[in-house]
Amino acid sequence: ENWNLVYDNQDNILYAIDFKDATTGFIGESEQVHYTNDGAKTWTTIDLPREAKGGNITDILYTKSKTLITTTNNYGERNT
Repeated sequence: ENWNLVYDNQDNILYAIDFKDATTGFIGESEQVHYTNDGAKTWTTIDLPREAKGGNITDILYTKSKTLITTTNNYGERNT
Protein backbone atom coordinates (compact mmCIF):
# COMPACT_ATOMS: atom_id res chain seq x y z
CA GLU A 1 0.00 0.00 0.00
CA ASN A 2 1.28 3.45 -0.92
CA TRP A 3 0.87 6.64 1.10
CA ASN A 4 -0.07 9.96 -0.49
CA LEU A 5 0.38 13.40 1.05
CA VAL A 6 -3.10 14.89 1.52
CA TYR A 7 -2.38 17.80 3.84
CA ASP A 8 0.74 19.93 3.80
CA ASN A 9 0.97 22.75 6.31
CA GLN A 10 4.54 23.56 7.20
CA ASP A 11 3.58 26.48 9.45
CA ASN A 12 1.76 24.54 12.18
CA ILE A 13 2.08 21.19 13.90
CA LEU A 14 -0.88 18.80 13.97
CA TYR A 15 -1.69 17.78 17.54
CA ALA A 16 -4.97 15.88 17.29
CA ILE A 17 -7.03 13.85 14.81
CA ASP A 18 -10.43 12.16 14.92
CA PHE A 19 -12.29 10.48 12.05
CA LYS A 20 -15.89 9.37 12.49
CA ASP A 21 -15.69 7.22 9.34
CA ALA A 22 -13.56 6.80 6.20
CA THR A 23 -14.52 10.18 4.77
CA THR A 24 -15.36 12.52 7.67
CA GLY A 25 -12.69 13.72 10.05
CA PHE A 26 -11.14 16.53 12.03
CA ILE A 27 -7.56 17.60 12.72
CA GLY A 28 -6.38 20.09 15.31
CA GLU A 29 -3.36 22.33 15.23
CA SER A 30 -2.32 25.63 16.73
CA GLU A 31 -5.65 27.37 17.51
CA GLN A 32 -7.41 25.78 14.52
CA VAL A 33 -9.55 22.78 13.65
CA HIS A 34 -9.90 21.56 10.08
CA TYR A 35 -12.72 19.36 8.73
CA THR A 36 -12.94 16.99 5.77
CA ASN A 37 -15.91 15.10 4.37
CA ASP A 38 -14.20 13.68 1.28
CA GLY A 39 -11.58 11.38 2.77
CA ALA A 40 -8.99 14.13 3.32
CA LYS A 41 -8.87 15.30 -0.29
CA THR A 42 -9.88 18.80 0.85
CA TRP A 43 -9.96 20.51 4.24
CA THR A 44 -12.09 23.37 5.58
CA THR A 45 -11.06 25.46 8.58
CA ILE A 46 -13.72 25.62 11.32
CA ASP A 47 -14.17 29.06 12.86
CA LEU A 48 -13.73 28.41 16.57
CA PRO A 49 -15.22 30.67 19.24
CA ARG A 50 -12.88 33.21 20.81
CA GLU A 51 -12.81 31.22 24.06
CA ALA A 52 -11.32 28.22 22.27
CA LYS A 53 -8.38 30.18 20.91
CA GLY A 54 -5.14 30.92 22.71
CA GLY A 55 -3.61 27.47 22.79
CA ASN A 56 -2.79 24.42 20.71
CA ILE A 57 -5.67 22.03 20.00
CA THR A 58 -4.42 18.96 21.89
CA ASP A 59 -7.41 16.61 21.56
CA ILE A 60 -10.53 16.28 19.39
CA LEU A 61 -13.59 14.10 19.84
CA TYR A 62 -16.56 14.00 17.47
CA THR A 63 -19.48 12.39 19.30
CA LYS A 64 -22.46 10.44 17.99
CA SER A 65 -24.66 13.43 18.85
CA LYS A 66 -22.68 15.52 16.31
CA THR A 67 -20.83 17.44 18.99
CA LEU A 68 -17.21 18.40 18.45
CA ILE A 69 -15.24 18.54 21.70
CA THR A 70 -11.80 20.11 21.65
CA THR A 71 -9.23 20.66 24.35
CA THR A 72 -6.29 23.00 24.28
CA ASN A 73 -3.22 23.30 26.40
CA ASN A 74 -5.10 26.16 28.13
CA TYR A 75 -8.66 24.79 28.68
CA GLY A 76 -11.49 22.82 27.08
CA GLU A 77 -14.33 23.97 24.83
CA ARG A 78 -17.49 22.23 23.65
CA ASN A 79 -18.86 23.15 20.20
CA THR A 80 -21.97 21.82 18.49
